[in-house]
Amino acid sequence: MLKGTGERYLPWLEDAFINYEHLHRYAYAAQFVRNLKVLDLACGEGYGSHLMSDTASLVTGIDIDEEVIRHAGSKYVKDNLQYKTGSITDVPIKGEGIYDVIVCYEAIEHIEYHEKCLNEVKRLLAPGGLFIVSTPDKNIYSEEAQFSNPFHVSELYFDQFNELLKKYFKNISFLGQRIYTGSNIWPLSSKDHPGFVEYVIDKGSKEYNFVGSDKKVPRYFIAMASDAEFKMDIKSSTMCDVANDLDKQLVKLSNAAKTSQQELITLKEELNRIRSNACWRVLRKIRQISAKLFPFLSVKRKDAGVPLSRE
Repeated sequence: MLKGTGERYLPWLEDAFINYEHLHRYAYAAQFVRNLKVLDLACGEGYGSHLMSDTASLVTGIDIDEEVIRHAGSKYVKDNLQYKTGSITDVPIKGEGIYDVIVCYEAIEHIEYHEKCLNEVKRLLAPGGLFIVSTPDKNIYSEEAQFSNPFHVSELYFDQFNELLKKYFKNISFLGQRIYTGSNIWPLSSKDHPGFVEYVIDKGSKEYNFVGSDKKVPRYFIAMASDAEFKMDIKSSTMCDVANDLDKQLVKLSNAAKTSQQELITLKEELNRIRSNACWRVLRKIRQISAKLFPFLSVKRKDAGVPLSRE
C-alpha cells in the first residue's frame, strides 16, 4: 500500500472532496476513449488509467515515481493496460502520433516548464487527436483560499492556461469543475430522456435566491484541445456518491465541534465553581496581601491576573 504524502491522489484517502474531484475527472474522460489508444500522463496510482482501459483499446500510464508504477502494474493487470516510469516532460516512448487521446490531470502545475510537457503531447498525439488536461485555478485554489500546496511549482491563472494551449492547438473548449452541495432530481423511468436543466442558488444575507450560471466559479479548469474540429458532444456531468461520505464527514465534524463546545462549557463551569469556593477566595486574598507587603518576592502572572510568589 502506497503512503499518502499529499503529492498525489490515492483512491483510499478518506477525504471525500479529493475523491470526488479526481474520480469524476477520469469518469468524464472515459466517454471519449472508446476503442482508442490513450496516454495517461502523471497517472499516479493507476486508478484512472485502469478506468479508461474498460473501453479504450490501449492505455499507457506514465509516472515519474518508480514505486508508484510498480504498485500500479501489480494492482491493475489487463492486456490493454501498461505502465511506464518516466517524466511528462520527457516521455519514454519513441515515435510520433501514436495516441488518439492524451490525458494529463493535475500535473502541469507540478512542473516549471509547461512547454516541455506540451511539446511531448504534440509529438505523441495523433493528427486530430484529443488532449484532455486539467489544472487548478491559481486565483481560487491558492490566492482566495490563502493556501500553498508545497508540491505545486507553477500554478496558472485562466488566461495563462488559455494562452499556453493556444500555442499548440487550433480548437479549445473549456470546462469548469468544483464541488457544490445541492440536490439531484431525476426520472426513474427509462422511457424518459429529458435534457439537462440547471438551477443555481446563492445565499444572501438572509435567504437563498436563484442566480445565473455564471455565478458558479470553478476550482479546476478542464480543457479539451485538438487541431481537428470537435465532433463529440461535450455535456455537463454530475457524479453521485451513494455512500454519502461527504455528508458523513460533515456530520462527524459537526459532532466533534459540538462535543468540544460542550467540553469548554463544562470546564468554564468547573472553573467558576472553583473560583466561588471559600478556600479559593481566601487563598487569592492572601496572595494579594503578600504581594503588597513583599513585592520583591512576587512576579506578575498576566494570564491569572493575580501576583504569585517566586517559590
